[in-house]
Amino acid sequence: MLCIIQLIMLPILKANTQGCPTNGVPTTQKHTLTIIQKDDRGGIVMKRLIVLLLILFCFRSVYSQDLIKEIQKLTLANDSLQKQVIRPLKDSILRSTITNASAMSKLQKQINTLEKDKSELNKKIKDLDKVNTELNKIPIKIERDSLLKRVDHLIANVAELNQKNQDQVRLLAEEKLICEQKTKAEKEKGKSEILASLVNAYINKKFDDLIKASTILSVQRDMQIVGSNPEVKPILSELEKYFNVEKLLSEKYDAAQIRNALIQMNQINQKSIFLDKLKDNINNYKIFNDELIKTIEILIDLDKRKVADSDEKIQKMKLNEILTGLTNYMYNYYDHGNYPYLSDIILEIIKRKQPNADEDITDLLRKLQ
Repeated sequence: MLCIIQLIMLPILKANTQGCPTNGVPTTQKHTLTIIQKDDRGGIVMKRLIVLLLILFCFRSVYSQDLIKEIQKLTLANDSLQKQVIRPLKDSILRSTITNASAMSKLQKQINTLEKDKSELNKKIKDLDKVNTELNKIPIKIERDSLLKRVDHLIANVAELNQKNQDQVRLLAEEKLICEQKTKAEKEKGKSEILASLVNAYINKKFDDLIKASTILSVQRDMQIVGSNPEVKPILSELEKYFNVEKLLSEKYDAAQIRNALIQMNQINQKSIFLDKLKDNINNYKIFNDELIKTIEILIDLDKRKVADSDEKIQKMKLNEILTGLTNYMYNYYDHGNYPYLSDIILEIIKRKQPNADEDITDLLRKLQ
């Protein structure tokens, strides 16, 4: 505001001083004229100044109110900024500073500890270097060098032994292979000799001798071994037929199987006493079976007619009758031993009836029917 007043008053003052000419007038007169002029113009200037001051005062009042409002706004904004940004930022900075200071303190402590440990380790390394230097100066170094030489020598010996061992293993493998080849060759040779011997045994022996020396299992086994031989194959086939037919005598009588067995035997071309006898047994199997059925039926009828219970006398009498009936059957059909199935039933009857003559034998009858 003062700057504005100065800018307004400066031209007026200059005009007051410059508006009065002084040339050709004495100094005293000049001064008198100046005062008079000043008095005349001073009132005008004062009036202008008063008006100007009034204007400036009004302008200042208006401007001051706007300025006050603006300052209030800025004050509010500043307070808001202080609360929302600056103060939290200061708090955050303060907390970060405290945290960082704590972390830096911890890190500094760790660094100090590490520096201390490093110093101690360096000291120990220096001590060890001194000890190593001292050791190299005393007889231990000589002993160590001697031991190293011995170790090198042992390593060389071990390497040599390993090489020898590998050579030995290779030789053993080669010998094993040779032995396996020889064994295989000997096995093949032995097998060939056995096969030849087996073939000769079947070719050169009589059919009855082969029956005596063989079983159904041995024949089936030899068929797998030498069954492809054209000379032995028919012999083995006929032996198998013989034993299959003979097996029927150990089983329950079956008319269809018996008829088929007779057909099989008639296809055997070998001359044999055993074969002829087997044919007779097969032809008579029905007769022997039927007669044993009749004998057992008689014994069952006896059980119904006579009950011995615990009477020893009746037990003996009844047992004698039973044994007499069985004896008559075995006498009349003395070749019953050629029929294992029938012989087993006869023996079972005797086994049951001897301790108790009343023992039931109807189940044995069902085995024949």
